[in-house]
Amino acid sequence: MIEFIKSKQDDIITKELIRSRKLYQSMLRFTRIYRDEYGKLQRDEIGQEYSSIMTEHYGDVSVEHMSPKYGPINRESMVFVVFKGRIVKDDLSIMICEQTTQWSHEIKKFILNGNVIYFNMPPFPYLCINNVKASAIIYYKNQKIHESTYLYMNFSDEELSHLFLQESISDVDISMRKKKLDRNMIDNIYCMPLIPKKNSQIKPRKRLNSKLT
Repeated sequence: MIEFIKSKQDDIITKELIRSRKLYQSMLRFTRIYRDEYGKLQRDEIGQEYSSIMTEHYGDVSVEHMSPKYGPINRESMVFVVFKGRIVKDDLSIMICEQTTQWSHEIKKFILNGNVIYFNMPPFPYLCINNVKASAIIYYKNQKIHESTYLYMNFSDEELSHLFLQESISDVDISMRKKKLDRNMIDNIYCMPLIPKKNSQIKPRKRLNSKLT
């Protein structure tokens, strides 16, 4: 037989009551049941075993969603993050890091509205790079609770506007005019140098029109 052991909850649950009665702690008790010589079920009290103390976490904070996960490389772009749990603005901190160039930037200004925050992703400082994958790391009470990939892209305003319209909340499916950039391609991008376009030096041949005489 398995029994769940926990302190009795007979009052309005508050944080103070949870701490004073240790309502966040519980354990399991294992008791062997056997039949005696008369066929009745009996508990083996001597052979009882207890599990380790289990601790429940109240008020945990986590990140449910961050969007968009891509944006222009040369200017700021608005991003929002949805949290699970009650958060305090002063306990939040956000860092943007890029591994290859060792660049990092702390987000100092963001707006908190309920369980959603809004902030501007900073422009990437090295414009000689075409596409680069950075990490958005979120800390709560100095503990890391989330890390998400953010893709900086060197696209025109028209192309970026098209990408934002094509994004869905549950999945990111980026469709471009000449090629399709899916999530697997985003995950495989680190740094792509900016390669200037070369103008063709081959001159078109002049077409001769032959006249019939």
